[in-house]
Amino acid sequence: MTKLAEHLSSTNTTDAVLAAKVGCDRSMITKIKAGKATPSLRLAAAISRETGLPIEALIPASDPCEPAAAIRAGQDIHPGESSSAPIPNVVEAAE
Repeated sequence: MTKLAEHLSSTNTTDAVLAAKVGCDRSMITKIKAGKATPSLRLAAAISRETGLPIEALIPASDPCEPAAAIRAGQDIHPGESSSAPIPNVVEAAE
C-alpha cells in the first residue's frame, strides 16, 4: 500500500475529494494511489500540500525517466540525436 493510499484510508478521504482539491481527475489519484502512475512535480506538490505527505512519498525513487535509471537499463537518454557512437565501457577504458 502506498503512503497516499494509507493517508486517504486513515483520513477517510475519497479519491474524488482529493482530486477536486488538487485539480486533477479522480482516475489520476486512483492510479497514483495504486502505484501505477507517477504525478508531475506540480501535481505531487499540490497533493503534498493537501495531505501533508512529503513529495518523496509520491514520486518513486527509481523513476524510469531519470537519466541514471535509463542508463542502467541500457536506454538511449538522447533518442533524438543522430549519434550512434557506443557508450564506452568504463572498465575497459581504465585498463
